[in-house]
Amino acid sequence: MIGIKQKIQDLALLSLLAVVSIAFFGKIVYSGESLYGSDFIAYFYPCKSFLRDTVSSHGAIPLWNPYIFSGTPFIANIQASIFYPLGFLYYLLPTDTAYLYSTIMHCALGSVFMYFFMRFLECSRTGSFLSGFIFISNGYFMAHLYAGHLSLVQNYIWIPLIFLLVIKFMGAGGLKYAVAGGLVLGVQILGGFPQIAFYTILSILLLSIYFAWLSYRTRGWSHIFAILYGTALLIFIGFSVSAVQLLPTYEFMQLSTRAGGVDYAFAASDSLPPRNLLTFLLPLLFGSPVDGTYWLGDTSWEFWEFCGYAGVATLVLVFVTVRKLLHDRLGLFFALLAITALFLSFGKYNLFYPLIYRLPGFNSFRTPAQILFLYVFSMAALTGKALDLVRSTAPLQGRSKVIFFTVLLLLLPLVLWSCGFPESFISRHIEEIRTGMKPVNRIAFIMSQTFLVSYGVFLSVSVILYLRDRGSLPRNLFGWMFVCVIMVDLWTFSFPMIQS
Repeated sequence: MIGIKQKIQDLALLSLLAVVSIAFFGKIVYSGESLYGSDFIAYFYPCKSFLRDTVSSHGAIPLWNPYIFSGTPFIANIQASIFYPLGFLYYLLPTDTAYLYSTIMHCALGSVFMYFFMRFLECSRTGSFLSGFIFISNGYFMAHLYAGHLSLVQNYIWIPLIFLLVIKFMGAGGLKYAVAGGLVLGVQILGGFPQIAFYTILSILLLSIYFAWLSYRTRGWSHIFAILYGTALLIFIGFSVSAVQLLPTYEFMQLSTRAGGVDYAFAASDSLPPRNLLTFLLPLLFGSPVDGTYWLGDTSWEFWEFCGYAGVATLVLVFVTVRKLLHDRLGLFFALLAITALFLSFGKYNLFYPLIYRLPGFNSFRTPAQILFLYVFSMAALTGKALDLVRSTAPLQGRSKVIFFTVLLLLLPLVLWSCGFPESFISRHIEEIRTGMKPVNRIAFIMSQTFLVSYGVFLSVSVILYLRDRGSLPRNLFGWMFVCVIMVDLWTFSFPMIQS
């Protein structure tokens, strides 16, 4: 009876997660309009339309695209994601309609996969729900969705499912989980974004090394060899499943400018500038491309490439529990993975990147900031665990931290506004930031707004933590209050990214 009740509760929260994911797109679904994304319109729409038209009229997948240059091998274009299993809607529906409903399906699946992953890690239902929401609603994913990066969406959502199967294999030791993980990895590769797949494989290798180190301390060499063998099998199966796409892509790549890799300047382009770490707390500090206020440059692509916003409350929650998180073996791993992702995302701003560039794979891609997806994934996982840790903490513990945060947050806005932030800041740097025709007062308003929103979230979190430390909030109420704050925070930031 208890087991049935638990399954019903899980099903209810999974359904709620799916509904929340779908609700993001409600305004477009009900209006009958199409989901917008500049890269989708300029690149993916013609690819998918050509694919559907050719299959409909000739009953076969096109091997050649005669409409680009003097013709080009279409089957070798991995971004067309011809063989991606979940791309079936593009063969059944008009391309713009397929894009909308395929995106909704992927968002719902991504949040569900993350929920299952966190439940497997013995996280509470509330914490798992929160992780699932953050995984799909974070700034990195939503900003790329705004840009119309279809292949990134198709790759990103498989990360938690791959990790679930990999950790199951490394914990239980059953090769069936390594085989299943390889199959899912193959599906991810077929999704059409090889750089995301490369970083996923890198994270699998890091996880394998981490578990091998733990096994060396507890189980000995035999289990280490089993882990390494299973990891090699998983990656081999992933490449084998996707070979139908990888082989023609690799053959064509040898005839391109990327044959043998790219030079360092190109590989390190679009590295995460350290100043953009400020947007992890104040997401619209440099404006937004949605309303044309992005002021760091003449183009807005930097916004989605460098956006790592996972919520202010997320950072606070992880910070106040960091000591306990680091004593949890998977909490420690995700903390290390988040730090590693940030470290690599700095690219040319990283003194060690010239050495990293020489490692296999890193000289094949540009935009080191793309690895931020591992940062937001790690933060989603850490937040679910952190929420459980705070809920289980006895009252009156950690009150000094809450008071410190509250005092700091009360003083910070007074200091900033006494310095005339932000309009005077913009005026002083008007030449440097190249605002062009963008109105300074509008940019100043956006900057003030994002500061006040983040400050409001900080203050709300401090009050909730303080009430919890006083014992004034029951555990369940505290957990869902925290969930609501993070949902409002991320929803406020992410909802405008859904454009029609």
